[in-house]
Formats: sequence, structure tokens, C-alpha cells
Amino acid sequence: MPGWNHYGSFKPKPCTVCGGEFKPKSGGNKLCSSKCKMEWKQIIGNSSTEAQYNKISGNWLRYFSRLIGRKHRKKISREELVNLLEKQGGRCALSGVKLTCRLERGVKLNTNASIDRIVAGGDYVIENIQLVCSALNKWRGETPLEEFINWCEKVSDMAKEKRDFGKEYREYHAKPEQKKRRAERNAARKKAMDNGTVQKGDDKEVHHVNAPRTGSLENVKTRVVPKTENRKRQPKRS
Repeated sequence: MPGWNHYGSFKPKPCTVCGGEFKPKSGGNKLCSSKCKMEWKQIIGNSSTEAQYNKISGNWLRYFSRLIGRKHRKKISREELVNLLEKQGGRCALSGVKLTCRLERGVKLNTNASIDRIVAGGDYVIENIQLVCSALNKWRGETPLEEFINWCEKVSDMAKEKRDFGKEYREYHAKPEQKKRRAERNAARKKAMDNGTVQKGDDKEVHHVNAPRTGSLENVKTRVVPKTENRKRQPKRS
């Protein structure tokens, strides 16, 4: 079994600094050469947290070395991240906000660059990543990108419109005709669930094709579509 006294029994792994593969002499060995050891010392320093942060802050190469220090991010190099940053114009891929690389002890900076996977749950490879504000990356979590953007649009629309849902219900949804149409939509949904074409939690909805704005939906043709697609089709209430 590998241990501190089992030389040569450890599997090759990527160097934390240069990313090149090497055979470690111990389980904790993460640097491939003396050159990388010296560079790593320059990155983290043998000093206080504040001193280390001062060396990293404002230096994109050192900042990206820190970001890819985690095991599951070894397929990305800091040079690739610098090129990606330039390709994005130094801005967040989702919000357009200018990205920063500043570290302050005890302070979370929302605009600091963070590695976001385009396909949530996918590999950390250059083809599947984008640089975004750390705040947005945290808020998105494992949410699919299209769904996350859709939620952001809802929040933005809500803030702009300042909708009065009580008034909307009284003047629109509470009308007998709308209650009947809602019951017909629910019936169509139940029928689709009984048929197995939709199920709870699958993010799919029953779309009424070319449905009239008024009148019954009972004889309107339906088809199953993604939830995001169906919500975009819905007309604004007036």
C-alpha cells in the first residue's frame, strides 16, 4: 500500500504549477521540479495570509494558479485561462461586469473571476468553461445554464414591472372563463401524465398549439415541450 516509505508506488499526477504529469515520491508531493517549487513559493509565499494575498491580488497568472489548484481542475492550465479572459474582454460571460482578481482576508468580492462549467456537472475542460463573477457562479450552482438565465430574466422583469399579483388575479385569473381554461390545462396535463409523456419534475409542459386567447381549450391540439420553451410562448397579460 502506498505510504511515505513506499518510494515509486504512487501513480503519476499533474504538477500544481505547470500542469505537466510527473511521478511523485510521496502522496503529498504536488510539484514536479525545483523550478516549479520556486514558482510555487513565489505564488503562496512562506508568510502571513495577508502577504500571500498581496502577491496574488492583481496578478492573473498567480490568481489562476490558485483557481486550478483543486484536483478536478487539473485539465486546465493558467495560460488557457488567461487566453479565455482576453477572449471575453476581461468581463463576466454572463453579466458583462468587469472581472477582478483581488483577495482580501475575510472579504468575499463578488466580481472576482470564477470558473463556471457551461454544462453543469460536466468536466472542467477549456471547451466547457467560462469565466464569470464569483457571485453568479455561486448563485447558479448546478442549475442548467438556460434555466439559470431564464430565472435571472424573471427576477429582472419582476424588478422592472413591480407586478401586483393580487390585482392580476382579481382582474384576470379570477374570471370564470380563465378558471375554466385553467381547469382544461390541468386536465390536459393529467392526461399527458397518465399517458407517460410527462412526469413530475421532468421540466416539461403541455403546450396548446395555436391556442386562442379566449374561449375553450378543450379541442385544441397539444404537444409536450420543454418548460422554458412553453413559458416563452405565453403572451403577456393585459
